[in-house]
Formats: sequence, C-alpha cells, structure tokens
Amino acid sequence: MRTSYLTGFLAVIAGCSNGSKSPAALPESTIAADVTITESNAIETARAGVRGSFDFTRLAYIGAGFVQTTMPTPTTGPGNPPTNTSNNNIQTVSVAGPAGGSASLSWEDVDEDNAYSSGDIFTINYSDYGDEGMVLNGLMTIDDFNLQGLLPGDGTYILDATLNLIGLDVQLGAATSSFNIELPFRLENRILVEIFDLYLFEDH
Repeated sequence: MRTSYLTGFLAVIAGCSNGSKSPAALPESTIAADVTITESNAIETARAGVRGSFDFTRLAYIGAGFVQTTMPTPTTGPGNPPTNTSNNNIQTVSVAGPAGGSASLSWEDVDEDNAYSSGDIFTINYSDYGDEGMVLNGLMTIDDFNLQGLLPGDGTYILDATLNLIGLDVQLGAATSSFNIELPFRLENRILVEIFDLYLFEDH
C-alpha cells in the first residue's frame, strides 16, 4: 500500500514578492479574523481553519500529479487512431477527471530525449476537471523542472519544480476563486512512500 504525505510549509516572509504577480486569496471564510471562538461557532471556526490549511495544498497536488501521466505511444491502422498528438518536441494527451470533465496535458520535451527530464515543460488546460471535491477550469504550467530519477512510474525519484496557476478558476462547493501565482514544490517517491512539499512564500 502506498502512503502519501501532503505537507504545506506556510511562511510569511516580509518583503518577499516578485512584484509581477499578486497572490490570489482562498475562498472567503464566514469567520472573521478577530472572531472569539465560542461553543456556538467552534465547529464552523475549525472547518475554516482546516480548509485554509489543506485546500490549497490539495489543489497544488492535483496539478503536480500530472507529471506522473504516461504519454501514450501513437498507434496507426484501422480502428487504432493516434492517442496523442505530436508537434516537433511537444506531445499532448487528454486526461479524464476522476469526478468528470477533462484536462489537456502538453509535454514539451526540451532536450528531445523522449523521456521526462530536467528542463522539460508541462502545460495543463482544465475543462470542468473534477477531483478532490474541486472543479478546475483554466491553465497550469510546470517549469523549473529538476528531476533526479525516472518519471513517470513507481520508481524512486525526486522532483523539484514550479507550478504556475494562470487564471485558474477553482470551484469548491458554492464558491469559485481565481488564482494567478507561482508555487514551488517538491514531489518525492520512495518505493512505499510519496512525499509532496509545497512552499508558500506569500501570505495566502
């Protein structure tokens, strides 16, 4: 059985801003920041805290997980249409959402070695893609790709990369939020354990 750890390292670093992108807020909570916790609002307050801590990490993990998608080999012949498209060193495949919708995953094989490797770039275009209770529409890209080991697969690897949310709309329950932000992350696989570290350098 594979065990997954999702860990979000939340840090507010004064003055740490790239100046070109502003962080998007998570869906607003019904709890005010200076609320007094009482018996009547304790459950709602706890829910707001849990969602603020974990929803953003879950969203990032959905995007980062696309690097584990295998690009199918195109086939030819009657009844066997190509399962992906190729444009020079760019391949694209459609991925069905676990809870409906789809995403178009494009892989730019920068060094043209026919394998996921450092320097490659991924683009994910979501269309009503449902997963983890969320519905995603819009774009993500993965760059600054630094890979040790083999991907995709169940072998041992360490991946450091940056997940870019580009006008990504995320519906969670009745609330919809839009995100434009860069998220550095590490995805590490160790035979029986998968570790996902998300580094937040802004106040979210």
